Amino acid sequence: MLLYGDHFLLCERFFTRLFRHTPSDAFRLRIGLNAVCRQTAEYVHAIGRRHAGTTIYESPDNIYKGPMSRRMFHEPPIETTWTIWFDDDSYVTRSDWLLGLGVAVETSPSVVMWGALYRVTAGSEVQDFIRSRPWYRGKPFHAEGDEAVIDFIAGGYWPIQTAWLRAL
Repeated sequence: MLLYGDHFLLCERFFTRLFRHTPSDAFRLRIGLNAVCRQTAEYVHAIGRRHAGTTIYESPDNIYKGPMSRRMFHEPPIETTWTIWFDDDSYVTRSDWLLGLGVAVETSPSVVMWGALYRVTAGSEVQDFIRSRPWYRGKPFHAEGDEAVIDFIAGGYWPIQTAWLRAL
């Protein structure tokens, strides 16, 4: 879970609903704090004292999502089979959410990542940029008609097999 800025109500909503709808022994928490307000920091540290297995990653400055998530994923390395990511504007809405995810995982073992799927058109400038990056592996772009497209999972909530997260 990554929190940012002066948005205590988002923080409170997420954790209130998480603990309301999820048994606290069913998960370990890693919470990233990017330039959060004092009220959010105090609230999260209180959760850390009450919920065993909580790790808090704090930066007084906004180091942005990528660098903070990298710390959260690797310091120390995640040991669970699945990792679930939440942005601060995401929240749990149902008491059976984790059970439903577990059933989906068990009945679809070839799926490595879940979430809301989106698609964008990748014009020539975007394609050139991607091809110039050191992480580009030479894979061709998916074409739909005459256009290259990129499918992606929305960033606010996604479960992923931890082994794939490490590989990425």
